[in-house]
Amino acid sequence: MVLGILPWDWSDFWTGLFSNGLATLIGVAAGVPLALWINRRIEAGRLREDARARVNRRILVLEVLIQEVTHDKELLRQIQDNVSEGMIIYYTLDTDIWPSISREAIEAMSSSEVISKISSLYYEYEHLKRKIDAQFRMFQDHVVSQESARVKAVKQGILDHMPTVIPLTDDVLELLRIEVERLRASLPQT
Repeated sequence: MVLGILPWDWSDFWTGLFSNGLATLIGVAAGVPLALWINRRIEAGRLREDARARVNRRILVLEVLIQEVTHDKELLRQIQDNVSEGMIIYYTLDTDIWPSISREAIEAMSSSEVISKISSLYYEYEHLKRKIDAQFRMFQDHVVSQESARVKAVKQGILDHMPTVIPLTDDVLELLRIEVERLRASLPQT
């Protein structure tokens, strides 16, 4: 031993190098595929959750639309009864939801028939709202009496509109419910 330096045993070095190198290679060979497999599993789970969230959002949008149309259906019956009794209608249909969610609702629907029927329904609702507004303005502005021919004609126009709007409302509600059930059935499994 010179100057405190220990003699070097090369046999221990080569044995350690070989065993550590072999362990590293085995670790890399087993670890990289395992890490890739775990990553794919995590990514697949995230994609399933994203798809599930998108479908749930579409279901929510359609359920909101169902609530609005159901409420409007009740209002239609009330309007029909009140006009038949000769009353002035001072309220109207709620059609605020459709314009704000129509893009998302259209994306959620599987058939152009459903989209076409909803568009027709909202067109009819807007047409009926204009008639109700005209009837109310005539009464409010005291331009004509409630018994005038003009007011009676507008009220009759409202009544004449009901045989078209009420069945169309029922059809749309049924189609929307079918769409919601279709979407629920298509929900990705977790």
